[in-house]
Amino acid sequence: MTEKTEEDIDLVIRVIPDHRTIDFTLPHKRSTHVVQQGIEFKANARLHGVLGTEPQPLRCRVIGFEPAGPETKFCDFTAEDTVLTAYVVVDFNAPALMARVRELEAEKENRQPETVQNTSKLPHHSVPIVPPVHPDDVFDMLKILQSRLEEAEAQRKKDAETAEAQRKKDAERAEAQRKKDAERAEAQRKRDQADTKNQIRKLEMAIQELEHETKQLKQNANDRELEVKQKDEATLRYIESLADDIEATTDFLSVGDEAGLDRIKRRNLLDRAQSSLAVCLGLTNDQPFASLHFRDTLGPSPILAERRQRLSEMLKEKKDEIPSQAALLLTKPAALDLLAERLPKMYAPSRD
Repeated sequence: MTEKTEEDIDLVIRVIPDHRTIDFTLPHKRSTHVVQQGIEFKANARLHGVLGTEPQPLRCRVIGFEPAGPETKFCDFTAEDTVLTAYVVVDFNAPALMARVRELEAEKENRQPETVQNTSKLPHHSVPIVPPVHPDDVFDMLKILQSRLEEAEAQRKKDAETAEAQRKKDAERAEAQRKKDAERAEAQRKRDQADTKNQIRKLEMAIQELEHETKQLKQNANDRELEVKQKDEATLRYIESLADDIEATTDFLSVGDEAGLDRIKRRNLLDRAQSSLAVCLGLTNDQPFASLHFRDTLGPSPILAERRQRLSEMLKEKKDEIPSQAALLLTKPAALDLLAERLPKMYAPSRD
């Protein structure tokens, strides 16, 4: 982890462009400084021969050490001539430096022999141990700084491009995920919609079945009611017929009318014949009321010819179900007339 600290230290600094290093001397007093790669510190420095003797802000970043190597963690400075050489990145006021360079170029023509700089202006604890810097070294330093600036700019652009590419990649990934989620949500919505439609369709079919079953039950109830009504009416007619027959029989017996009693017997025989024929023709299975069903099937018409025609049609349709002897008897017109005639409650007197 990179540690960052800021210190204000008076240093004597000399730039060596050939080795791309900076030599600096620490104060005369004994002091122990922790020096580590990645440390940034701010120092008030005097760059001899370039920026004059006035302190200039200088930010340095230690990136390596000599001669102990980059693994050195502690440096103990005990003497005034102790010099630490460090690989650093220097970022100071380039416009001021260029202005000073232009001044040096203007002074080239009238350049006088260089004299040793007066050290009285330096702080009492700083001793210059380096000679003044030659202007040619300044140009080399500017080239180095320009190269460093270009490298830094190129690295910045590269980092920006990398960041932009990563941002686009992240955006594309996020968009792809969003589309995937949207497609998944749409598919789920369609499945839910289909399930809802299926449930609605099943409910509609169930409702239709219930309605049909209700109608069927109503129809069955109506049919049953009609059947019961018809049966009750037939029963009532049968009871009335029996009452009339009983009354007539009682009258005949009371007066001793043998002929009337014979007609009653013949009527009973005819009822049995009609009942048996109704069962053979499949008109009903209700034996006590079969004769009534037989007469009702022939219709309400009082005309004998129509009733006989209806009976003949019925016998033709069901001829395979009638016993042979009865079928032979039914071929006679007199028998058909006797069965088809709409008889009154009692027979008329015999023609014999």
